[in-house]
Amino acid sequence: MKIIDAHMHYYDIDKFYEVAENAGHENTAACWQQICQENNIVFAVAMGNSEDAPSRYGGSTPRLINLSGPFDEKNYNQPLSMGYCLGVKSEDITLANAEKTAQEFEHYLSDPHCLGIKFYPGYRPVFIYDERHYPLFELARHYNVPVAVHTGDTATPAAKLRYAHPLTVDEVAADFPDVQFVICHCGNPWLLDATEVATKNDNVAVDLSGLLAVSYTHLRAHETRHDLVCRLLLEKKKKNTQAQKSKQRTYTKGTTDTEKNTCS
Repeated sequence: MKIIDAHMHYYDIDKFYEVAENAGHENTAACWQQICQENNIVFAVAMGNSEDAPSRYGGSTPRLINLSGPFDEKNYNQPLSMGYCLGVKSEDITLANAEKTAQEFEHYLSDPHCLGIKFYPGYRPVFIYDERHYPLFELARHYNVPVAVHTGDTATPAAKLRYAHPLTVDEVAADFPDVQFVICHCGNPWLLDATEVATKNDNVAVDLSGLLAVSYTHLRAHETRHDLVCRLLLEKKKKNTQAQKSKQRTYTKGTTDTEKNTCS
C-alpha cells in the first residue's frame, strides 16, 4: 500500500533533533528518505516552521520548511516528494498589516509544492476566528487550498490551550463555507468536539496526526467512545455521498462534473 503522510514537520531546530533521537531516528533529510523507503511513503505534506522568509510587502512572512537546507524558492531544494503548508505567525499580524501579510503568502502559492496554509493557535495566542486572519482565508478560497489548524494538546506547557479548542474552528467554517478547513490532531483530547464540528460542516475534515505518538493516554480515556466517534465520521461521509449523488441527478445533459476535494 502506498502512503501519503499528510501532516509532518521538516524543520532544522535543536528540539526536533532531540525528539527524533528519543524515537530512535535522526532529524535529517537522509533519515526521512530512509523512513519513506521502508514504509512505502510516496508523498508527504510538511507544515511550515522556519521563520527566515524574506519580507517583500511589509507583512508577516510565512513559515517554511528547511531540513534539506535554507529554503530556496527559485530552485526547490526540499524533497521533490514533499509539499508544504505555509505556517502563520498570528501574533505578528494586525488589522493594519493583514492585507500585506496575504501578499507575502500569495507570493508562495504559485509554487506547485505549496499546498495550503497552516495556523498554530495555542502555540500562538490568537483565536483562529480573529479577523486578522480573514485575508488569508480569502486567499485560501481564491487558490483553492486547504487551511490546516492546530487543535488540542501542545508540545510545550508555554502554549495556551483555550486558543486551540476545536470548537473555535466552527466559527470560521460557518463564516467561510467555501474554504476547506482541517482540524489537526482531531482536537485531542477534545475528540468528540472536533468530530461534531466536522460532522456539522461539510467544509471541515480532521486529521489524526500525532495521536499515538504524543497523547496515547488521552486516547485511552476515549476508548469507550470509539464507536461514537467512528459513527459520526461515517455519517458525515454518508451525508456527503448522498449530497453528491443528488447533485449529479440535477444535470440533464448526460454528463456530470467531478468536484475536487482537497484535504491534508
